[in-house]
Amino acid sequence: MTMDAKNLAKQCLEGESPKAFMRRQMAKPEFRLRRTLAQHVKWLADDPDGIRADLRSASLRSVNLMHANLSGANLMHAYLERANLRGANLTGAALGSANLRGANLRSANLTSANLRGANLSYAYLGGAYLERANLRGANLSGANLRGADLECANLECANLERANLEGTNFLNATLTGIIGLVDNPTRKHALSLPAEFT
Repeated sequence: MTMDAKNLAKQCLEGESPKAFMRRQMAKPEFRLRRTLAQHVKWLADDPDGIRADLRSASLRSVNLMHANLSGANLMHAYLERANLRGANLTGAALGSANLRGANLRSANLTSANLRGANLSYAYLGGAYLERANLRGANLSGANLRGADLECANLECANLERANLEGTNFLNATLTGIIGLVDNPTRKHALSLPAEFT
């Protein structure tokens, strides 16, 4: 018996109708998020019942979205501080101006994601895939980018002060106006940095 079924049985014994119990459960933020994610997966599969996840400006602090499929989702201005997005699929997701401070994005797929102006300070991006991602003006200060793949990413005017760049791939990345790269001691261990930064 699932937890909701057990709760339903308990509430019915205590006099709450099944309909009232379900209304109360559906009002909970976790239920709405699970439903949004399920509808998004259907949307990705071209199911007519599917709906693209629209989590603009959503408050998702410390939420567990490990291995979630949010490919193409709208998370503009979302508050994802300390969220667990480890192994999540965020390919082509809209994350512009999102707050991902201290988030766990280990091995997450952010290929072609829009992270323009996003706050990724102190985020863990070890082994993350950021090929062709737009990180223009993003704050990556103190972030762990060890082994991250930033091939062809746009890092124009991004802040990399105190970021861990060991084994980070910068092949063909746009680094115009980047902040904190020249003074970063871990840049020596980064891969494919242009000559002016080595």
